[in-house]
Amino acid sequence: MLFKRVLLFRLVSTSFALSVRSVYQSATALPFGTTVTSWLDQQSITWKLSNEFPLGRYNVLEVGNSRQFLLHVIPSPMPCSDDNDYKPMSPSLCKHMTDAATLTSSSSSSSLDIVHLHQDVWQQQTEIVQSRLRVKTGMETRRIYARKTTVKRITNDVARAFFLKHHLWGATKAKYIYGLFVVSTESDKTEEELVAAASFSSSRTILRQHVLFQSHELLRFCTQRETTVVGGLTKLITAFVREQEPDDMVTQIDRDWGGGVGWCKLGFASVSVMPPLVMAMSNDGTRRHLVGAGIRAANSESAHRVGLPTETLHQLSQLENAKAAVELLRAHGFSPVYDSGVERLCMLVPSSKAVRALQRENEDWRATDDDTTKAVWDDSVPKYPSEYYSPNSGILELLKHASESREEVLL
Repeated sequence: MLFKRVLLFRLVSTSFALSVRSVYQSATALPFGTTVTSWLDQQSITWKLSNEFPLGRYNVLEVGNSRQFLLHVIPSPMPCSDDNDYKPMSPSLCKHMTDAATLTSSSSSSSLDIVHLHQDVWQQQTEIVQSRLRVKTGMETRRIYARKTTVKRITNDVARAFFLKHHLWGATKAKYIYGLFVVSTESDKTEEELVAAASFSSSRTILRQHVLFQSHELLRFCTQRETTVVGGLTKLITAFVREQEPDDMVTQIDRDWGGGVGWCKLGFASVSVMPPLVMAMSNDGTRRHLVGAGIRAANSESAHRVGLPTETLHQLSQLENAKAAVELLRAHGFSPVYDSGVERLCMLVPSSKAVRALQRENEDWRATDDDTTKAVWDDSVPKYPSEYYSPNSGILELLKHASESREEVLL
């Protein structure tokens, strides 16, 4: 009931404009929704339509026994047959839904995640997506305990191949990479098999409450598909802390797959949530990225983080309001789509020199307290950006529109 009251407050009292032009037509939603529910049936995963979402009930499923998580099925925007027009969602819809689920989890003994499943992600990363859904319902093929693994440093080449195969965000460059290995019994020879990996950035000096901290970022973590390594991340972090002696660690999570409640059990505290990130979906279902590192030209052979065509970017740079930017995207065959906002988390390492220095100044200071971590994070120089930026004026207006959490849909 708490979740329902919170969500009704979020969605109804803020006057969501999600009528004809903000919710995908049922005819458009049906094929992808049927694809997902048919797969759930094939896997013998129980599901039913959720009654928690009065404005999106056709696209939200309760998945698993005793509602293990909610699944928001999001078809890719498509031109409508009646007026050749798009039916986009509100920029803040997914973020508000995840906010409500996170608030419910924080207020009760049970955790409730909501997964926002975009059709293009399902189509391009099918095996990873299906594996993650099975793991969330406890139907993974293999379950390994971290105490039965060996932790070792691995090379960037090994990590790249592993993350490209098993991580939704793919691979990224890292300074330190650790892997968990088990002895493989699939062949006559005794071989070690990599079953989980975590990558970390180089050190960054940050002044936190007048004390210099050596801060590192946890860039990637994943296990093999269809595999759960119980205690795996804890073991990888422990090895990293033992060898590199960081004062704190920062990471960011994809809230399209749930909030950071589970991470708090590992010692992390939620310190900020970014606004929804706007991207562009082409008519052929390909997602184009507008901001961030590693964006490749539209004609690049790589399909990872492809950007907009040069001419479209140039025309966007001449615009100074979000509505005109959306109209331009539509004219070029694109429609804006939004995530639920990545969440930043921070872990203060209690045994580190910087943390002990702050503890000596205040006996009541506890590094494992969420409020303490948030206070240290807020009193830091330099700070992480709290919103996205683009030098392209049209893209910047789209980002501002999303960050202001307006509920209207720009058509």
